[in-house]
Amino acid sequence: MDAVQSILRNSVAHPEIDQHDIQLLLWAIVAKAKFEDLDMRLKAVATRLLTTRQIASLNRNALSVLSSPQLASVTGGLP
Repeated sequence: MDAVQSILRNSVAHPEIDQHDIQLLLWAIVAKAKFEDLDMRLKAVATRLLTTRQIASLNRNALSVLSSPQLASVTGGLP
């Protein structure tokens, strides 16, 4: 995951960011949480450690999960 690697790499340059917040952000990304659903503190951390493109991809990852063939088979193809 590009975002996870960037967070780990960029967090070194930002010692002012609480390690706990970095860990929460990493867990949210691994869990495929949408950026727009993160709390304000984690959004602020993400904007300091990720590029705009990476943040946008966090929302796209969530959309790709919702449109996956496995989910379509469970929901009967409902939109």
